[in-house]
Amino acid sequence: MRFSNYDAALDDAIDRDLRDSERLAHFLKVITEALDAIARDVYPMEHPNARWHPGDLVDDLQGHIRSITSEQTRLRGPVTLEDE
Repeated sequence: MRFSNYDAALDDAIDRDLRDSERLAHFLKVITEALDAIARDVYPMEHPNARWHPGDLVDDLQGHIRSITSEQTRLRGPVTLEDE
């Protein structure tokens, strides 16, 4: 039983954050597995005119890992209600 609009908003925010946490954990797992899968192929392309290198992908994925872990840390902080 909810006692106020605040209680309802708090419950909704907690549920939202739990869903987001689960999604972030899933994305982190996917990216980590992708990095593991490509690790053996992360050496520079051999063609002298190559415009892309596997290391670029690794750098991008590592950046996303940092963003995800930062977001996970933020979600462990105080709950933010929709109106805030």
